[in-house]
Amino acid sequence: NDTLAPKSGSARVRDVDSGRVLLEAPFVIPANGRIEIGRIPVPAGQAMWSIDYSVGSQRLRGHYLAGRPPFRLIDYRRWFDALKLGNE
Repeated sequence: NDTLAPKSGSARVRDVDSGRVLLEAPFVIPANGRIEIGRIPVPAGQAMWSIDYSVGSQRLRGHYLAGRPPFRLIDYRRWFDALKLGNE
């Protein structure tokens, strides 16, 4: 949190291929602070994780490539299409 006010919200991380929720938790971050809301084990293979989170009334979205590189372009494109990242 790079602001001078505390922020609260919630976060959900899910595996793009399976749809399985890996982490879901509320959070409160102090002003100009940071926190750890949970831990996700390193996957045995490669994966893309979808990250949906809200801070106050703002809803945000991101993604994370999990596993050891290099990643195959065909896998990245499949994950990208599944998330509809180019349609926002």
